[in-house]
Amino acid sequence: MNKYIEDRFGLDGKTAIVVGASRGIGRAISEGLSKAGADVYGFARSKLKEKDHKKFMQYKSINFNSQKDMMNEFNLIKKQSHNIDILVNAAGITINDAQSKESIKEIFETNLFLAYDSSVCLSRLIEKPNKASIINITSIAAYFGFPNNPSYVSSKSALAGLTRSLAYDFAKKNIRVNSIAPGYINTAMTEKSFKDDVKNKNRLSRMLINRWGGVDDIVGAAIFLASNSSSYITGTDIIVDGGWKVKGL
Repeated sequence: MNKYIEDRFGLDGKTAIVVGASRGIGRAISEGLSKAGADVYGFARSKLKEKDHKKFMQYKSINFNSQKDMMNEFNLIKKQSHNIDILVNAAGITINDAQSKESIKEIFETNLFLAYDSSVCLSRLIEKPNKASIINITSIAAYFGFPNNPSYVSSKSALAGLTRSLAYDFAKKNIRVNSIAPGYINTAMTEKSFKDDVKNKNRLSRMLINRWGGVDDIVGAAIFLASNSSSYITGTDIIVDGGWKVKGL
């Protein structure tokens, strides 16, 4: 790797935790951070195939029911690695019946509260002069109203607000907090729309870059926010949507 690029974007010697690392965007970011030099620890509810464990320093299939349980896991990683430099909150769900009160609770537990708990755990372990970067995966749903999915839209809007709030609160601990807002990325969550010809074309018509995004399109932004190149950036959203947000009318 070119030394200038390595100094600016390389992650050698850094330790990363990715929450929601088993598939989709979280999985791609885990692999990208690892290739950039970071030691990556992955958490998710889903189990991985044995061969996929090699991509992580450690992978745990955990249902985080409490901040205390999560704190224990973070403490173990810090003992092994001496510092935690990067936290990616990529866990996210949506469900079909997205307008009931029960669905709001379920989606907020994963999309918002889990990110809050993990961020607080990291903040308790960072002491100056150490620094850290938290990266939350939100959505362009944080900026727009989409039909029939108030639970998901409101959870991602709340996560964008949490990003700004924690950037303010954690600045005194040298922790930067930013978010990446993906547009329509071809993952298991969007598979139904992608395979529906009418919905697929409708989504494409909203984009300036005339294709759906892939999970790898998110990786570069994550490496940037994790690296020294973004050391003066906090409380910011990086929108990766193929131009959807700016196309307007």
